[in-house]
Amino acid sequence: MLCFLFAATMAWVDEDEDYEELAQVFQLGEPVYTQEGGEIQLSITALRADYEEERESAFAFIFEYGLSDRLEVGVSAPYSRISGDGQDQSGWDDVELELGYGALTDFAGSGALTFRFGVAAPTADGDAGEDDDWGWEAGAIYGKAWGLGQCHLGFNYESEDDEDETSLFALAAFPLGERWRFTLEALAVSEDDEDGGAAGPGLVWARGDWEISGGATVGWGDEAYDWGVALAVTCEF
Repeated sequence: MLCFLFAATMAWVDEDEDYEELAQVFQLGEPVYTQEGGEIQLSITALRADYEEERESAFAFIFEYGLSDRLEVGVSAPYSRISGDGQDQSGWDDVELELGYGALTDFAGSGALTFRFGVAAPTADGDAGEDDDWGWEAGAIYGKAWGLGQCHLGFNYESEDDEDETSLFALAAFPLGERWRFTLEALAVSEDDEDGGAAGPGLVWARGDWEISGGATVGWGDEAYDWGVALAVTCEF
């Protein structure tokens, strides 16, 4: 199973607040597949994003378990640090819980379709202060094999702290030999009256139950970050 966990970021800044989380992590190309029943997948993602004089580094630990061949549950715990422009803030962000249901599974034929629903528990701490508000998100991902390549399309809606965010993403993957894949990913985001996006290339190396993916993106639009790089390591049991 080829799992694209390459992450990109979109940055928003609110000058009226003393602290505003600078970067939001998006799982671009989040796999259209769900884990098989009894299967466990562990992932670690790391990213770096620059916005003018500020920089964000973030890590996320992701656990996914297949309750059945169509239904999976996942939990992620992200940690971030913002530095530059006279500040140095760090801490754990909200823990996210997610359910995924594979409505269609014929990836090589008519395609695969997965619906995802998640909640963000108010567990954030550190310099950003505590967050008492729950958040939720819902989305769908469609994927299909085209010849030797693949295409993934996704939609996601997120609501937290009285803010609504809608995002669309697309991923194309092409084989480079037996173990390598070249990917192109793009993301468009709309949050309140602000719009932006990110796009860039990536590489995926897969061998057995292990995968390593990485890449770079450039952001554009209102309050978007300038550039970002990311790396992910995934293992299945």
